[in-house]
Amino acid sequence: MHEEMQSLEKNCTWEVVPLPEKKKTVHCKWIFKRKEGLSPSEPPKFKARLVAKGYS
Repeated sequence: MHEEMQSLEKNCTWEVVPLPEKKKTVHCKWIFKRKEGLSPSEPPKFKARLVAKGYS
């Protein structure tokens, strides 16, 4: 998760701005995934992504 956050910041994925009056923030959620290796000797890979919760 730390590497993913560093990557997002490095790529200027977002910009911090003041919240306008009477507006709500968009919440977010971390999604984690474990991908098994192709062979038993290959270690699993872990992926993380940050998703905006703009759905109802």
